[in-house]
Amino acid sequence: MVPVASTIGQIKWLRAQNKRPMDDFRVLDEASRGPWGSFLLLLRRRGGLFAFVGAMLSISALASGAFVQQLVTYGSEFINKSEAEVPVARLLNGSEFFEYVGYSQSSESGIDSQMISAAYTGLYSPIPGTFNTTATCASGNCTWAPYYTLAICNTCVNLTSQIKSHTFDKHFGSKDMPYTTSTTEYTLPNGFRFSGLFQFDPASPLSTHILNLSASAHPTNFDHPVVQGNPLPSIAFSQKGSVLLGVLAIGLSPFTYECLLQFCALNMTASQINDTLQEKISSTYIDNSQNGTSYELSPCAGPNCTFQITDQTLKGTSSWLASFLAAGNASVGKFVEKIPPVPVYEKPELGPIINAMNLSVSGFPGLMDNVAASMTQTLRTLPYQGEGWIGYSYYPVTRIQAHWRWLIFPFALLLMSLTLLIVIAMKTQQSGTAPWTNSVLAILFHGLDRQPRGQGSRHRMDLMENSARNLLVEFQTDYGGGHLVLAEETVER
Repeated sequence: MVPVASTIGQIKWLRAQNKRPMDDFRVLDEASRGPWGSFLLLLRRRGGLFAFVGAMLSISALASGAFVQQLVTYGSEFINKSEAEVPVARLLNGSEFFEYVGYSQSSESGIDSQMISAAYTGLYSPIPGTFNTTATCASGNCTWAPYYTLAICNTCVNLTSQIKSHTFDKHFGSKDMPYTTSTTEYTLPNGFRFSGLFQFDPASPLSTHILNLSASAHPTNFDHPVVQGNPLPSIAFSQKGSVLLGVLAIGLSPFTYECLLQFCALNMTASQINDTLQEKISSTYIDNSQNGTSYELSPCAGPNCTFQITDQTLKGTSSWLASFLAAGNASVGKFVEKIPPVPVYEKPELGPIINAMNLSVSGFPGLMDNVAASMTQTLRTLPYQGEGWIGYSYYPVTRIQAHWRWLIFPFALLLMSLTLLIVIAMKTQQSGTAPWTNSVLAILFHGLDRQPRGQGSRHRMDLMENSARNLLVEFQTDYGGGHLVLAEETVER
């Protein structure tokens, strides 16, 4: 408020045109220096109307800054664009050839090589595994409406309570060197068994089973399609449909699981925050009525809600998985006469399976969950899936909002200050007074024409203030521009 300060400073010269107490000159000069001086002027009721208005404006200016600060508010909001995409699977339709694991002379078409890689990834991943999908999200912050995707789901049932054990003597060796030992055999109601000691041939050392596994492409027949043998009916999943693979495993503890891989449709919600995708499964749809050579899942109505598995791909993928995990019935044993015992794997893929079963009671179901999740992730990214599910990408935008009503008070102060400045400028011109305002040089050149006499020492401020209250001054014009002249009269205290 420099104009107001200058205006109050000029008022002291205007009032000095008439005889005034010297203390008025001092009070007006202090008021021109800032709000505190203006407050003292109001308190002492000095300076007249224009000085009063100027002092009020000077003090009010302190609050104008707070009003101006309220003028603008800042806020953040997000604008969205339809440019986010998360992959979804609607079809499984492989066309590549493969060989059954362990059966190099048998081959078949109808499987995607990416799905083979996914099965290996799931089998050899830590339990539990993490299989995240990668979405397209340019801003790093995206959302998607709920959507369905074709997937592979795993369900496992603990059948340990249904195991029956039988201990008997088992004979080994030759006629000349017979050998008999006691062993235990564990059997499930469908005839699947876990035997005890055995020999590969009379010349080999004794071994004992630590795992027996069977996989089937059919829910009621645990037997690889190309392996001859007696079919074993399912215990837990005889009425299930949309089947990809059934797996039956019995381990050394002994404990056993029957697991079922099925085609399903997952209803999911997704969001990506700071480049991290988070997907949540809201519900799972499985059609247990699907038992043909191909499947079609329809969890909802609409053009994007039909999911197909073609017949050749269903047969090929199921057959390869069965050979991959078990090649019919497969086992793991160890030589009991070796120190330490040496595992005997009928298939190398049985290594991570036996490790999972030894890890914990939930180890084998966790491994099957890994296989299902890994294959689902790959299924969603197969080249022929087409466009994924479209969502919104959000971009942060800073909004600045002006609240003009907060300018009423500052503008009123400005208008009043301008009015006061104009009025004092006109009075200065009319009186012929120079516009010295708060100039120090004006005080030095045009101050008192002489020192007051008979007032004693005035080196202290309180003494000078007391003297100022008792002296009258008047500005008189002369050839040098004028001086403040001490009047003869004194002020009544």
